[in-house]
Amino acid sequence: MTLVRDRAVCSRVASRIDHPLPVGAAVVVLSVGPLYYVREPDQKKGTGVITDRDFKVVARLGAAVDGVTQTGRPPER
Repeated sequence: MTLVRDRAVCSRVASRIDHPLPVGAAVVVLSVGPLYYVREPDQKKGTGVITDRDFKVVARLGAAVDGVTQTGRPPER
């Protein structure tokens, strides 16, 4: 993993988050092999987005909502 510091790349990857970000919001972008990972600054609507080098979304990582995981089942205790 490598921290991405190129503002243009960070901006392109962050634009793939499916909701508007507040002006000036800081995002963290990591390069993981041929993929980019951007961490959601607010962690309530999701936890991050993974894109390929062409900035196509490969996966959206969501946050648990009301104790239910993305699988639709409550977390195991």
